[in-house]
Amino acid sequence: MKHVVSRIFNMVVLLAGANFAQNIVFPNVPGVIDVTKPPYNADNTGKTDVGAILTQALNDQRTSGNWAVSIVYLPNGTYLTKSTISWKLPPNTVGPHLYGQSRKGTVIRLADSTCRSATQASYVVQTGGNVAQNFQRGLFNLTVDIGKGNPGAIGVLWYANNGGIMSDIDIVSEDGLGVAGLRVGTVEEGPACARRIYIKGFNYGIWSSANLNTMTLSQISLEGQRLCGIINEASFPLYLDSLTSANTVTAVFNRSAAQMVLINARCTGGRADTVAIVNAAGCMFFARNIVTQGYRQAVTSASSPVAPPAGATIDEWSSHGALSLFNSPPRSLNLPIKRPPMPEWEQDTARWANILKYTTGRTDAAALQAAIDDPTKTTVVLPKGRDFTLSGNVYVRGNIKMIIAVGAGLAGSGSLVVTDAAGSPAVVHLMKLTSLTGIASPNIVQQSGRTVVLESILLNQINYGIVHQGAGDLFGADILCPLQMTNAQAHAWMWHYNAELVNNQLNVSAGKAWIFGWKDEGQGTSVQQTGGAVELIGFYNYAYGDHTNTPQFLLTGGAFSVACATQCRYSSYYTILVDQTYNGTKKQFLSTANTSGFPTVYDMPLFTAYDQAMAAKRHVSRPAMPRVTVAEQTGRRMLSVAWDAAGVTHISFVNSSGRAVLARACASGTHRADIDASAFPTGSYRMVLSAGAQRIARNLVIAR
Repeated sequence: MKHVVSRIFNMVVLLAGANFAQNIVFPNVPGVIDVTKPPYNADNTGKTDVGAILTQALNDQRTSGNWAVSIVYLPNGTYLTKSTISWKLPPNTVGPHLYGQSRKGTVIRLADSTCRSATQASYVVQTGGNVAQNFQRGLFNLTVDIGKGNPGAIGVLWYANNGGIMSDIDIVSEDGLGVAGLRVGTVEEGPACARRIYIKGFNYGIWSSANLNTMTLSQISLEGQRLCGIINEASFPLYLDSLTSANTVTAVFNRSAAQMVLINARCTGGRADTVAIVNAAGCMFFARNIVTQGYRQAVTSASSPVAPPAGATIDEWSSHGALSLFNSPPRSLNLPIKRPPMPEWEQDTARWANILKYTTGRTDAAALQAAIDDPTKTTVVLPKGRDFTLSGNVYVRGNIKMIIAVGAGLAGSGSLVVTDAAGSPAVVHLMKLTSLTGIASPNIVQQSGRTVVLESILLNQINYGIVHQGAGDLFGADILCPLQMTNAQAHAWMWHYNAELVNNQLNVSAGKAWIFGWKDEGQGTSVQQTGGAVELIGFYNYAYGDHTNTPQFLLTGGAFSVACATQCRYSSYYTILVDQTYNGTKKQFLSTANTSGFPTVYDMPLFTAYDQAMAAKRHVSRPAMPRVTVAEQTGRRMLSVAWDAAGVTHISFVNSSGRAVLARACASGTHRADIDASAFPTGSYRMVLSAGAQRIARNLVIAR
């Protein structure tokens, strides 16, 4: 049992047929547009084609000069379409975000037999296209169903640039036909992210191809693809963390000079004559913690400098080897990974505090503080109609568990400071907070031992938009501002990080920073590290300007590793990739490039900078960490729990009050348990697998 790690992994139950989705509601405030109400009056019974109406609503709510985003809201129901539902295409379009009330209850459905030609693909939902100016797109909490008889349909073209997040989406084909569930980019895609996505059917679950920027994927579940689970091509860097694939066909195919990262994957159901992951000649691949079942082997790689290990599992493999300046171990730092807790969405809109109701006789900062301190409220909303100036610090405390902006921006020199006030919730979510320009603006300071979850944040890019000074956990997704860490107890996990314009976009003197999917665009040093631990997985630099004598990574202390680091040399490039000082000796790792311009060049497939003492403390994640898959069986809500550790004897569930709601023994040698969760009330649970003295735990959120 030496590999069973006693840690907590936060996750949400992604249901592939049951109905545990969040129920998202908003108060009646400017910046939230309910399409079933005037002026749109969209029919949600599934009887009338509303594709053009939804497209009009999305286009009406986009902006061009302000980074704040409004929300187009779809209450539960079926929204029938016979045409593509599309955001406004560039140039210079911002937002909006499209929200469904619930993942299973809000369905965008393509009419049957609308797209019969398999050679003329059509999108059901298209969030953008053309050049890289599809800013701040968002798609949340609904199902896209391509119906039946539509072999030429693609569920979603996910296209977003700089800021963009797609989250908690099911994409299904009722008869298994269709070109692809999720199409990622066509020309200049990303950077953006997609997480907690379930795709059933189609020729390809995910088809990605673009020639610029990147896409970050997390917690992807695929089932029943006809040709391939994921195909990545056209020199596009695709970063994927946590994949569950139940397919007989190849799960992942990386080709056409593409680059790919895949960590924490479980691929089951494969045929004995098929390989789970195929990396074609001329492609770069970094893989870690991969488990396959049924396939002939886990990975094949044509002509890669380092051959993948044989067998059904991959501990860690870099197709192009590892680099270091001081003989560091040839493996990634492999820091522990935690998942962010889901927001506890307030259902009673009377408990939402609209900042505008607190502004009389107060500055904006004082009004926001008053809204936060109102003991009757749990959620603060900043509505569209004006922007708010923080002339001083505002403290997040009291009962507040979420602050969200809907079409409003922030200005001023104050900070939003998360503190450890008595009685405050253990978790606080800060969402869609943006500045007017994205340059000089307020920032977020985490001073507490609480958990802070950030989503779609674009604040101060001149100094540090996020400052982590406390001991509590910090999570982020779709983050567009620099991060500074100064507390040795601090941990930060980021998915899709896109800091630009400023020198030292990540500054770490203490603590641990884990960043998955970073696109950088600027002229200064990307990482300045004097202590702590930094692990980057998937790093893409869109280099321009003068980089003479400027190192991309400046390391004078701590432990560091970066996997799949790439430069797209637009007008210039970093000649000094790493400047590292170790035990008083300074060395530099120089770029292998000798020309500027396209195409992308693989500079550092894996670079490590930590000593043997740190190597002994590396977190070991093998064998694969326990995973939870879900299915609806005979009309009941079931949790199918599968694990890879040996010796598990008991499984239990404890609610947020600490009371055990279920405990059962597991037969010796088993690696699966089916749990009837239909009687579980909505709320947070801790699932614990017991193996002797060891415990493997996950936090679950069950919501209907």
